[in-house]
Amino acid sequence: MKNTSVARTRLVIQTLSCGCLLWAGVAQAVVVTPTPVSLFDQFPKEAQGENGIWLLLAPRSWAMQGLRLHGITSDAWKRYTAAGSWKYDVFEAGYKYNTTDLNAAMGIVQLQKLDALTALRETIADRYNNAFAEAEEIIPYVIENNRKSSWHLYPLRLDVRKLKIGRDEFIEMLKKRGIITSVHFIPLYRFSLYKKLGWKKKDFPGSEWVFNRVISLPIYPGMTGDEIGYVIGNVLDIIKKNRK
Repeated sequence: MKNTSVARTRLVIQTLSCGCLLWAGVAQAVVVTPTPVSLFDQFPKEAQGENGIWLLLAPRSWAMQGLRLHGITSDAWKRYTAAGSWKYDVFEAGYKYNTTDLNAAMGIVQLQKLDALTALRETIADRYNNAFAEAEEIIPYVIENNRKSSWHLYPLRLDVRKLKIGRDEFIEMLKKRGIITSVHFIPLYRFSLYKKLGWKKKDFPGSEWVFNRVISLPIYPGMTGDEIGYVIGNVLDIIKKNRK
């Protein structure tokens, strides 16, 4: 990678924000990035409080573990174990931005549940995919056979050319039926801050095309079969009643 070679020549540790890709991947492999440090979000926040996970691949990535807590070479609690020692060193002027033990413990438990939770999401996504496959007003997603999605979200893409209503109206109709959806995400150029910087919609036609068509349907491991069926039935009913 070009960026990787530049980082090496400038002695910069390259990082990659993987967002909510935890447990996505290719074939049987979980996402493995070409960067020394990858950052994964733990969402929803109840999963680990307000934290995430670092995947460290760099030879000196151990140093990050020290830098997160004042640049100390050993965790404080380990000094009081049989394998620990009261002696430690400070190798760098680090800061205190470590996660709490409570949040870390929650994260470890969540990782142990990851296979099961991902499987439940896949089941819901498969049911959505099968139910919407014949609806011409829905633009399907194609996931290659050797790819694996974490199904953190289920983004429904509407072919608005075939509907009498737009995406926003579709969302409101679902809301009136007790189905709360969202849009992931609002493009940066639509925010006031970036408008002040000169960012314009016309410069991002691809992003704008997706934004005007996408709705994130409910998808979470605790959804019941009846709840999934209720979402499917109402999506298809709204489409049926608003076809051109």
